[in-house]
Amino acid sequence: MEIGPNKYQLYGKVILLSIATPVFALLAWYRPSVDFSGAEHFGKFILGSVVTLLILLLIMMALQLFLLPFRVVIDEQRQNITLYFLTGKKISLSVPGLSSFSRISIATRSESYNGVLITANDGKAYVLGNFHLSDISPLDTLLQEHNIPCTGKQQFSIIRYFLKKYDNR
Repeated sequence: MEIGPNKYQLYGKVILLSIATPVFALLAWYRPSVDFSGAEHFGKFILGSVVTLLILLLIMMALQLFLLPFRVVIDEQRQNITLYFLTGKKISLSVPGLSSFSRISIATRSESYNGVLITANDGKAYVLGNFHLSDISPLDTLLQEHNIPCTGKQQFSIIRYFLKKYDNR
C-alpha cells in the first residue's frame, strides 16, 4: 500500500520556494536603496525584521520539504515500511524493529494535522502525518495490528524535531 504526498502542501511549498528564492536572491544582489525619510531607523528595523522572518519561513519550508518523507510504502507481507524523501533518500523500517509510536498534532497557522511519531529500536524518530502525507490511517492501523506500543499523545514541535534530528547526525 502506498501513501502519497499531501499535494496542497507539497506543490504549495515547491511553488513558493521556486518564486521566493530567486526574488530574495535578486534583492540581495541589487540591494535596492530604501528611503524612509524621517523615520529612517525605525523603517529599516521593520524592513529588516520582515525580511528576516520571511527568510526563516522559507528555511522552515525547505526543511519540511526535504527532511520529511513525501511518500510511504507499506509492505505488509515483508512487514516493512519504506519512507521516500525528495532528496532521493530512502529509509526502510522493519515493523518488528519499531519500539513505539505516539500520536502527535502538527499545528500550522490555519490548521492542525494528525500524525504519528514512530520510534525505531535504534532510537531514531520519524514524523509521519497528514501535514505532508495524504492519509496516515493505513499506517496507524498497521502499527496497532502489530501491537507496537503507543505512548499516547505527545507534545510536538516541528522546530524541535528538526533541531533534534540535526543533533543526532
